[in-house]
Parts: sequence; structure tokens; C-alpha cells
Amino acid sequence: MPIDPAVEVERENPPYGWGNPAVMSGAPISRSAGLTRDELVELIAPICAAHRCALVTIEWTRDRTLRVLIEREGLEGPADPSTGLGAGAGITLEDCQRVSRDLSAALDVNDPIPGSYRLEVSSPGLNRPLVGEKDFRRFVGTRAKVELREPIEGRRRFDGRIESVDSGTVVLVQDGKPTTLRIDDIAKAHLVWEPPARGGRGPRKSS
Repeated sequence: MPIDPAVEVERENPPYGWGNPAVMSGAPISRSAGLTRDELVELIAPICAAHRCALVTIEWTRDRTLRVLIEREGLEGPADPSTGLGAGAGITLEDCQRVSRDLSAALDVNDPIPGSYRLEVSSPGLNRPLVGEKDFRRFVGTRAKVELREPIEGRRRFDGRIESVDSGTVVLVQDGKPTTLRIDDIAKAHLVWEPPARGGRGPRKSS
């Protein structure tokens, strides 16, 4: 299994604004600065691209960590468990260090988050987060876990194979039963790594 490199930097400044483990909306991250998650992404993404990396997502954790997940730019498709190639693969400790160094400097200049916090730059790992319709399209055929903002028919969490994506909806299939979900209703989602089938390579396909 590939190594999941990560670099942490202690920031000198009590966090203010992001209270959720992973923020997926455009809500302000700081009452004083008034920055939104999207504005912070606009700051971070070009720095990642300058190092031939792509920003997967950013997260604010309850232990005051700004987590930046990156993968090798230009990768397509799910990770192959037998080779480690695919989603989140190709990222080295040196990549994380370089992005962390330049991002730390940019955060010092822009100061988007008042208070002290840790900056962590890492690979998303095999259980890569899924962010938006583009990610769901990219990983059709792969198993995923999804949590909704509000339950439907008393159910909030789903685990199944991504069968299709169309016009803002995703179809998950579990035990042969398809479920259609609106992507805008999803609070968070991530891939589920599965070991290769005996005698085969890559993720197992649903029967």
C-alpha cells in the first residue's frame, strides 16, 4: 500500500470560524477576515498547481488543523491497489514539503485565519474524498461512502458502487439496489479502498 506523506507546520496565531471537521460549504471561515472556503481554495489551488499538484480539498479539524489534500496533477481514475497508481498517488514527502513551504508564506501574507493552528499538507490516501460532480464522474465504478446533510426516508449514510452520474445526481448501488442522491445534498463522501480480488488486480467490480 502506498505511503501517505504529510507535512505539518505549527501556525502562530485560536482558530475562529470553521467548527466542522470538514467544511464543504461557502460559509465564512473567519468572522473578522470574512473569507469563505471558496476564497481560501482560490488562494491554495494555484500554489499546488505551481508544483504540478492538484488540490483535492481542504478541511478544518476540531484540533485546529487546516488540512490540505493534494494529488499528482493529471491523474485520472481510481487507485489500483496492486500498484498504488491513481487517485492520490504519486505524491511524495518532498511535494508536500514544497507546497507547505509556499502555502505557509502565502498564509502569512494573507492571514485568512486568525489565531494559532496547524497547517497539514498530505496525500488524500486511498480513501480519497469526493468533492463535487466532477469527482463522482471520475470514479464511476468505484465503491464510495456518502453522508447526506439531511436524511431521506430516515437514512443519512449510504455505502455502494458509483453506477452513474447525471445532471447533479449520483446513483449508488448496494446489494443490487440502486439509490439516486442529489449531489448538492451530500455533506461528505469518500472512496472506499478494496483489496484486489484473488488472482486479479485493481478494485473489485460489483456483481
